[in-house]
Amino acid sequence: MYRAIQVQKHLNCPLSERFKSTIQYHVVVPTLESFIGNLQERFKEIVLSSTLPEKTKRVLLYLNSRKEWLIPKSPVDR
Repeated sequence: MYRAIQVQKHLNCPLSERFKSTIQYHVVVPTLESFIGNLQERFKEIVLSSTLPEKTKRVLLYLNSRKEWLIPKSPVDR
């Protein structure tokens, strides 16, 4: 699942915009996705080996599987 990542086009850099875009989608995005995948696995291991109630574990594992750890609240929820 790829999410749009906004690249700042105004970086003071001698690289062309095309090259920056290529690097972003072929190096940066896959690296970050791999890192997040590893974090998800580690989080799952921690939750499963914890002494939390089963219901709490299920909720945490569900949120983890959907990558919803840091979803900001909408203005309506505030």
